[in-house]
Amino acid sequence: MELAIDRCAILQPTGCVVRPQQEGYLFYNARTDELHLVPEAGFLIYQLCDGLRTVDEIEQWLAQASSEPRPATSEALGRFLDALVARGIVEALDEPH
Repeated sequence: MELAIDRCAILQPTGCVVRPQQEGYLFYNARTDELHLVPEAGFLIYQLCDGLRTVDEIEQWLAQASSEPRPATSEALGRFLDALVARGIVEALDEPH
């Protein structure tokens, strides 16, 4: 992410609808009229994107919830959030709300 990733907060914008599917979650972005299939782990991360938690706080939660070392968690989280931001599913904020 181009912003200082550890200090950014991530927010779910209005206009996204999420529906559970057999193999993950289907995200519909009304602003772009696009559908995206997101795995269950991705949906759990999406739920943490409330505009209050910073990326660093989400990363800490993931590192505690998994047995992966923090650098591996950080890299994977950064790639995933970059993809969600690019698709308009979440927005990166300079500061938490």
